[in-house]
Amino acid sequence: MLGPVFYVYLVSAVIQAQQQTLTTRLATLNEQVLNHQQNRKQQNISMFDFTRLNQKYLQLCTFISEYSHHCKPLLSTTIPYLICVQCYMLYMVLFQAGSLSPTLTLLFLIVTLELELFLLVLVKQCARVSKLNSSFEQLNKRFYLMVICSGGENKSEKTAQEKKGLFLMKV
Repeated sequence: MLGPVFYVYLVSAVIQAQQQTLTTRLATLNEQVLNHQQNRKQQNISMFDFTRLNQKYLQLCTFISEYSHHCKPLLSTTIPYLICVQCYMLYMVLFQAGSLSPTLTLLFLIVTLELELFLLVLVKQCARVSKLNSSFEQLNKRFYLMVICSGGENKSEKTAQEKKGLFLMKV
């Protein structure tokens, strides 16, 4: 019963670790572009790193897509099953408590809380993968805007402040 929940949790944790690594590397690259007046050679290296990071992230997105395709039926059956069991246990605690021993009532209550915990953790893990995808997308947009803004302009203090404000926007 809980095997699929642990499987989904572990795979999504691995995906999140990879996403976090790539997102941190892109944030570092953004900081380098923001903080340094780059000559043409350094800008080419930054673009190369940017392209390489996006290729790796695209591979990760392909893996996420395959994982999603594989886990969709698993989650579609596991989540309703856990909800049904949870509702039954809650029914036993609320409406049959008078006919059950206090020990059995406590057991049903603990099982209900445990199932609720598993559901919340499962949903949070899956939502975090999506949130990290959005975070990476925001960093990509910032990099693009920083490179485009610095492309043909002179490096005035105002432009540097605008770029810094753009970079410091909340993810």
